[in-house]
This record gives sequence, C-alpha cells and structure tokens, in this order.
Amino acid sequence: MRKRKIAIIDAAIILAALAVVIGLGVAWWAPWQPTLVVWSCGSNYESLCTYSKWFEQQHNCRVRYTGAPVAYLLELAADPDVPVDIIVGRGGPGWQGLKQRDRLAKGPVFFAIDPFVIITPKGNPANIRDIQDLGRTGVKIVYAPFAMRPRGKCPSHLMAMVDAKFCPGLVERWLNNVTVQLKCGRKLHEPILDGRADAVIVPRSTTSWPELQGKVEVIPIGAKYHDAMKTCRAVMPQCCGALKAGGNPELANAYVEGMIGEEGQRIFAAHGYLPIDSLEAQDYQAFTKVFVPKNMAAWQVHMAQRLYADGAYGSAMRRCFVIYNIMGPSHYDARALYIAGECARQLGKPDVARLQWERLLDEFPRKGKREWESAVLDVGKLVPGVEKMPEEHWVSLAREGLNELGAASSLSDEHCRWLRAFPLQRVRILESDPTKCGKRWFGTAEMSLGAGEYVAATREYLKVLTLSYPSSYMPAARFRIALCHYLRGRPGTARRQWEDLTDELPDDRWGQAATQALEMSIGETDPKERLSRWHVALPDWELKYDTNQQRGMSYGEMLYRHRMPLYAFKEMMKISHNVYGKPGKLAPEARYRAGVFCKRMGKQAAAGMQWKMCQAYWPETRWAKMAGEALQRLAVPGNQNTAERPGIRALLAEPPLPLLKPDKTSPQKRFHIAEEFFCAGVFADDQCLLEYMKVLSVTDPSGKKNERFKPIAEYQAGLCLLKVGRSDAAKGHFQRVVELYPESPFAAKAEKMLAQGAM
Repeated sequence: MRKRKIAIIDAAIILAALAVVIGLGVAWWAPWQPTLVVWSCGSNYESLCTYSKWFEQQHNCRVRYTGAPVAYLLELAADPDVPVDIIVGRGGPGWQGLKQRDRLAKGPVFFAIDPFVIITPKGNPANIRDIQDLGRTGVKIVYAPFAMRPRGKCPSHLMAMVDAKFCPGLVERWLNNVTVQLKCGRKLHEPILDGRADAVIVPRSTTSWPELQGKVEVIPIGAKYHDAMKTCRAVMPQCCGALKAGGNPELANAYVEGMIGEEGQRIFAAHGYLPIDSLEAQDYQAFTKVFVPKNMAAWQVHMAQRLYADGAYGSAMRRCFVIYNIMGPSHYDARALYIAGECARQLGKPDVARLQWERLLDEFPRKGKREWESAVLDVGKLVPGVEKMPEEHWVSLAREGLNELGAASSLSDEHCRWLRAFPLQRVRILESDPTKCGKRWFGTAEMSLGAGEYVAATREYLKVLTLSYPSSYMPAARFRIALCHYLRGRPGTARRQWEDLTDELPDDRWGQAATQALEMSIGETDPKERLSRWHVALPDWELKYDTNQQRGMSYGEMLYRHRMPLYAFKEMMKISHNVYGKPGKLAPEARYRAGVFCKRMGKQAAAGMQWKMCQAYWPETRWAKMAGEALQRLAVPGNQNTAERPGIRALLAEPPLPLLKPDKTSPQKRFHIAEEFFCAGVFADDQCLLEYMKVLSVTDPSGKKNERFKPIAEYQAGLCLLKVGRSDAAKGHFQRVVELYPESPFAAKAEKMLAQGAM
C-alpha cells in the first residue's frame, strides 16, 4: 500500500512537471497568436532576431525565423507551395526571379546599406588608413576564400576592381599578404582579436557584434571604392519582401513597413547598418536597385561556339580554357571542357581531346550545392544557343567521344618527356579568386601548355608576369615560359631563362626545377634567325607596372622579346584604343612600336601605315622623328617586299589614315582594334576575326552599346574568313547580316557577296 502511494505521488509529480512543460510550450507556441514565417540571409541573423522580438511584442504574434544562405532561400521561396511570408537579404538577382515568377506581394523594399569596412586590432598597429594599405608589404591579411558571398567572393572582387581603377597590382599584393585563410566567413574577426592578422575586410554590420566591442578599429572604405565594383554591387543594399504564399498578408506588410519605420531603422543602425534614409547612406543610393549581373560565362561560350562554327578551332579551344579558368567556376565549366575536346579533335589532336574529356569525367558532375546553380538566378537576357544543360549531359558526350577517339598522337615524345619531369598543375579555381588574377591566368596557361599550344601558353604566362604583377605564381610562370621556348625549338633561349631563374631563386621550388631542366638540356642552342635586310631603331622599354597603360606596354614588350610580334602588335592596338585607359604620352610610342612589330611580321605596308600616323598626329615627339626615319628606309625600293611594293608606293603617296575619336565603350574599342587588324591585313591565328566576334558578343551582352556595330562587324567577320579561305563559314556571316539587319547598308553588300558565291 505504501509503495502504491509513493507511486501515485511520483506519477503526480511527473504529470505536474509535464503539465508545466506543456503549458510553457503552449505559451511559447501560442497557437492562438498569428504566426509569421521569416527567412533571411545568415548575415542578417543578429539584426533580424532583435527586430523580430520587437515586432512580436508590437503585434502580439509569433515570428518563426530562419537564417541561411539567401540564394538557397530564394530558390525555395520560388516554389508557390512553400508557405513563407517574408524574405530578407541582399539585393541580388533572386529578387528579379521572384518577380518574374509573380511570387512577391510587396517589395523588394530597401531598408539598409551594409558597405564593406576594414577592421584592425585595437590601436591599429599596422597603421591602416585606406584600402590601398592592404597591399603594403608586411601587412598580415585575413581572407575567407572558401566562404560564400558576401564574405567570400565579394571582398576579393572589390579589391580586383579597386586594382583595375585606382591601384594596379593591389589585388596581387593583397593576396600575397594573406597569412590566414578561413572556410567560415563569420570567423573573419577571430585572427584580428587573437593577434594573428592586421586587417580584414568585412561587412559593416559585423562591427556591431558584442565580441568585437572595444577590441577593434573600424576603417571605412568609402563609396568611391565601392562604386568601382561592376558586379557584386548587390551585397550592400539590404532588401525585404512579402510573398504571396504567406498565410497572413496584413501582418507581412506590417513587418516590411516596420523595417523602414523609425524603430526598425533604429534597430538596424544599432546592428551596424546604414539606415536607408540616413545621410551616410545617400552616397550609396546608386546601389539601391535589384542587381542582375550579366551572364558573362555564357556569352563567352556563345563566342566559343561561333568560333568553332567558323572553323577557328584553335581560337575556340583557347576561349574554352579562358571560360574554365577566368570565368569559372560556373555552370558552363563542363561544357567548356567538352567543346575544347571537340576543337582538339577537329585540329587532328585526339590526345589533346582525350586530356579535356578525361578531366571532364574526373571533375564532373560536381558534388554539393553551388550558389550560382540556383534556378531563381536565371533572370538575365537569354544567351543565343547556350541553353543550360546538366553537367551529366556533357559527361555523357565526353564518354562517347572518348570511345570514338583513335590512338593517334599529336603531342611529341619530347613534350611528354618534359611534362612527366615537371607535371602540369591542375589549378583549382575558386569563385572567390579575384577576376583575371595571376592564379587564373596561370591555370589557363597550364591548360594551353598541356594541349601543346606553346605560343598561347607563353602569352598567358606572360600575363602573370606583367598584367598580374606581382603574382605569387611568377616563378612558376617564368619556368614554364622557358619550357615553352624549349618545346618551340629554342633551347638556347630556354637555357638562358632557366639559368637566370636558378641564379635569382636558388631556394625556390621553381629555381630548383630550373637547375634540373638545365641538366636535361645540356649543350643545345637556338637555330640561326634570318635577319631583315634593313632595320629600324627600337629603344628598350623599361618594364613598368605603376599604371594599367604601363602594364599593357610591358606585356607587349615581353611578347615581342619572346618572338611573338603578332600579339605584341595587338597590345599596341589595345593601348591605342583605350583598353588600358587613355594612353596619354604612350600613344605615339604605341603607334611607333606597332609599326616595328608589323615589320617583324613581314607586313611592311602595315608598318608604314602605323609610322605615318605616328609622324602625322604626334609630330613634336621623338617617336615621330623615328617614324620619319623608318619611312625613309621603307621608301628605298630595295628594302621593300616585292609583293607589297605597289601597296607601299601608294601608302607613301597618300595621307595617313584618320585618327579615330577616343573610344569610350567596350564594343567601340574592340571594333576599332578589329578594323586596325583588317586594314593592316593581319589575319593570322584568327585574331582579326576574334576581335569582330567580341564586338558581336562578350563586349555588350545587353545588345545596346554594340547595336550600331553589329551589321558591319558581322559583315567584316565574313570578309576575314574569306581572306583565310573559309568561304562556307563566311557565307554564314553574310546570311546573318541579311536576315538580322535587312535595313543596314551592309545587307546589300552581304547579298552581293552571297550572289557571287562568297568568293
């Protein structure tokens, strides 16, 4: 009886406790209260927790709040059956996706700005005053290359854009200063607090976290530098919106309105944001719109496919390497590898095709979720002929292609011997890697070298040394450039470069590799070159990297020194047409050097054309005087190429070509470069065709800035193909002119060419 009584008492205690727990649970759950489902980007977690608690008190409701990567949440919210009331996050393209799917009942409404800032330890021991200080020697930097936006990719993109507009070389110096790499963007402050680093770029809202109070200094970056970003602008403005699938539209509207109300703005200000109507936020008003980036990777694929259709297989294959390394990682990586393999097969290089397709099978389909794969991000202009296909599709095609390849080999035994001794690096490109950095160009060059494209590889390695100066990949690039020379049949040049590398970097991995390479190539010399019967002066260019224009000149000079006058000429044209910015004092020098490079290509009339322009339009410069001397030598009949003699005679008698107005838009710049190639009669390696194709595609995905150039660029591309004997491909361009631009005067010209058989 006593035991039974005890059991009853115990049961009563348990039931009472359970009743209390249930009561508390019911009170917490409060089923009689209206409930609002709120999803937000994880970076808004702290502020949304505070705001939601205040909102619950004001409206006697429950807020079920979830913080996660906003791209995934937007994708889920695009499903009309998902019962979510509110979405909060940065102003990226996902909002446009929700609009297109008619999922938004209200918004997006901008409620705050969250610009990037620099934080340093208390007292700022490294004396960081400006974003450019992050590239100063000895400054220890924290970086989260493996984190998602905005703490992963966006700081590196910001640095790349500041590099491009204000401080060339900054992004590489910043990368060289990185001493701590993290996977989690929410831990970027920890190395600052424990003394392992001097500075890190973080969103301003991070500085409100309790663990940072009184322990860090905050250095604003400023709107000027933020404005340099052409993409990733969407990370700063913060948006909110009410969804149509929500169960309580009135409460959802109140939640959104409260965020831009007085108390909501006070809460977000306390969490480090700039309230949307604050004085500080006015400098960022240009960013308060839904940002939809251009699908540049897809446009590059479009251009590669058109080059392939034109029979420009080498150019198309190299474009695929650029897509994979410079534009990647993206949805189009697998496709790029497959097209590269097809190009190699068309070039009669089955072993090179095998390399691309085996890599495709090895790396794809990729595992895990990728932010850029979200379907809700597919909101930009559709790219012709580049519909999205699953990676498995390209894997299947590659597997079929491998089964069809024969055993023939195009890569020499010497190529294979050297790459066995010094294997290629399979560079892992991260989304957070800055655009066009040394790492990306090095990865592109490695793929070209593996394909036996030694000239293309040298060009990309030289970009590491010049356009990406001072990249940590420079020693490796120097070694590979020497190897390319060796495989191009210039062992003496290769040995001299390896000797320099060994002397300068004896303890470096690549200095030691150079020592080994010298042992493998003892006693070999270059073949003798056939020298021109006459020469012109070409003063040495002192390699400089302080401005983008100087980097372009240095790159062009290096190309010439490495016996690639075609591409050196191209760099002079890029300088002349503002690709590197206004050339200023370098304009006459670029024209003079362009003439020298044309002469080296055997294009004497083209050389004279450049010298006449230099002499006519910059008459007071030393370069005009040198151009006049070069023209005097060119006028001697014995110095002239027999085939070019009539053209040279006419050139010398005629006035110089008119100097074009300064180029402003990217299509205009590339169109004028293409025209320079065409007028010079330089069609080698499809470089003239490539520039016209850029006008038609990648320079202006919007199709507005290049609209007036399209008919003539399409027509001129057809003429380029005729010049190199690919008449069938030329017909395709003429037909496009007739079909797409019937009102253009070039349509009549194209019809005439078609009537003549495009011959």
